[in-house]
Amino acid sequence: MIAFMRCLSDRPYFQFNDLWASVAATLLFAVGAFFLAGAWFDWDWLMNSPKTRFFLCVFGRGSARFFYGTLGFCLLAAAVVTELNWSIIEFVEYWRVRQMVAGS
Repeated sequence: MIAFMRCLSDRPYFQFNDLWASVAATLLFAVGAFFLAGAWFDWDWLMNSPKTRFFLCVFGRGSARFFYGTLGFCLLAAAVVTELNWSIIEFVEYWRVRQMVAGS
């Protein structure tokens, strides 16, 4: 397993500096938690802002809450992925190797 992780770290992918990855993850987490809490607690000041009134008039308040909740969840997931410094390719390779090890 250690050799596999070392193999992944030697790949020529563009990687963020660890500090900037943590800053990006923190911002994604904060904004995601904000939108998720706004949808969950049905904050009037978030739902009635001038920029969201058109969305509310067209789709309704329930759909807007669902949209903001989904957006918040996606941003929280992006924060986790950014903080753990995973990429989709590494994730797929990790599971493939894990299944090969478990099968043998």
